[in-house]
Amino acid sequence: MLVIPAIDLRGARLARAATDRDPASQAAHYAAAGATWLHVVDLDRATGVGRHDALVRALARQHDTRVQLGGALTDAADVREALGWDVARVMVGADAGPEVGALVREHGVERIGAAVDVGPERAVAGVEDAADTLDALVAQGVRVVIVRDLARDGRLGGSSVRAVGRLVGRGADLFVAGGIASLDELRAARDLGLAGAIVGRALVDERFTVAEALACCG
Repeated sequence: MLVIPAIDLRGARLARAATDRDPASQAAHYAAAGATWLHVVDLDRATGVGRHDALVRALARQHDTRVQLGGALTDAADVREALGWDVARVMVGADAGPEVGALVREHGVERIGAAVDVGPERAVAGVEDAADTLDALVAQGVRVVIVRDLARDGRLGGSSVRAVGRLVGRGADLFVAGGIASLDELRAARDLGLAGAIVGRALVDERFTVAEALACCG
């Protein structure tokens, strides 16, 4: 099972860190610890207050890690631009509708995935409601899907790993995101057959290390 560290960008710095941290240095740290992928999200772009295109490009071209880019990417032109930055995969928002299938056909299943954000005030209210959305994405050719519980994201209160695990077997490689705080959750994700987990704040706050995460899930 893959464990993918998250690099969340806000104000050109690493978001949610207790101390000011440079994203490139953090990415280098994760790469040196054995991470083969990074999940990069431009939170400023997602909230419409700015963009960090140059920083994303630099992260995509740094080290031997592959970058998976997420965050409010639903427009075909934006996706094409990001793929031109040496980004390995773009996670398109599930609310992009039929556009997702068109992007998969244009760029291939390895380079286009989808992110399903669940929680209050979202089209998908909870993980248990995500099955129909997942089935629709698979029907459009999507084979990599992140399910992120917004109510848990960044809170270190535990993830929805068991609920996401109940979606395994519907035709996509599933990744859980949002709230992962322990190695036990990663072991549970592995045992449930998930393809991977996106881990952010737990690594930033040093609840465990990348090396420890890889050791328990490899």
